[in-house]
Order: sequence, then C-alpha cells, then structure tokens
Amino acid sequence: MNLSELDFVKNKRVAIVGSSGILLNTEFGQEIDDHDVVVRFNAAKTDGYEKHVGDRTDIRVMNGHTWAGTTNKDIFPEFDDKFTSKLRDTTLIIKGDYNDNQKKLGYQNTHPSNTIIILDVPFLLSCARVVKSKSVPTCGIITIILLSKLTDKLDCYGFNFYRDNWCDKHYWEKINEYDQGKHHDINTEAKFLNKLNDDKIVNLRY
Repeated sequence: MNLSELDFVKNKRVAIVGSSGILLNTEFGQEIDDHDVVVRFNAAKTDGYEKHVGDRTDIRVMNGHTWAGTTNKDIFPEFDDKFTSKLRDTTLIIKGDYNDNQKKLGYQNTHPSNTIIILDVPFLLSCARVVKSKSVPTCGIITIILLSKLTDKLDCYGFNFYRDNWCDKHYWEKINEYDQGKHHDINTEAKFLNKLNDDKIVNLRY
C-alpha cells in the first residue's frame, strides 16, 4: 500500500486518541495537542471536551459507515449523519467493507480540503495476521500498525478495550448495547497492544 500521503507523519510525535469514556477522568488535552500529529477516530468530538482530549485533529480514521453517514442509530442514537461533511483540512483514513453505495456517499460527503486514504483489503487482512486475530481489528489497532511503519513515537490515549460500562464506552456519546464480540476480537487486541507497550513500540497513556 502506498503511504506517500502520510509522509508528514514520518519520525513525528503522534498522539493516537481513543474514544473511551475513561478520558473524562483525565486532563490530557494540552499534552495531546502538543504532539506533532493528532489522530482521532470516527465521529469523536472535541468541542466541550478540550481539557480531556485536546482540540487538534490532523488524521481521522473512520469506519466506512461513519464516513458514509450510515451508522446504525439503533446502536448509536446520537450519531450525526452530517459529521463527515463538516470536516475540513483533515487526512481521512477509511476502513470498511467498501460497498459501492458506502463509497459513493463517503466521497459525496467529503469536502475537497480533506485528503482521503482508503485502506485496501489486503492491508486489513495483514493487520489481522499481525494481531493473530480471528477478525479484522478495530480502527485503533489498525492505526497503530499503520503508523508504526512511519514513526516510533506513538502515544496512545483512551484505549480501554470496551471495559467501560455501556454508558461510558465513548466519551462524547451514549451507546446502546450490542454484541461487540461479533465484530472484533477485543481480548486478543488488548494483549497485542499491551505487548507493544511492554516492548516500548507505543506508550500507553490512560
């Protein structure tokens, strides 16, 4: 996969900001914004949460349904289906099943000031092999694998692997219960990330 559009990440200090409600117990905002590059996920918001998560976003990694604005509101009732159209001057890295309608809506929703990078299926499957997961990993783990090819200065915030109560899964929104194990091998991913932390490939900040 061609990573030339991510050359600006090479050898930079990168903050990868997860979505866990655990971040509301912290005040990492300024520390996060002091990084060279700040990465966020899906529809994670910063307005009103700056002292916890900062307010800069250089890269946003999104599932295909978030990008397209078709996220299931039975599970994510507060989802803003216009979210993508509001983004400006951001590198969008898209992970998804890439059905034609999803792609069409995603491109239609994306302002031309943004850069779009589509993660191809071979890369996603290679991430599953690296993690030794039975399914394609979450956006968070895929991002860590991807950016570790470009820099060894990765600080990770708010990675709690869904150990929060349902009301605290995302720091900015409420989520209705659903079967997370149907989509992701969470325990395997947690072990993988903890090993990266032990090996000093990433720095886990909670």
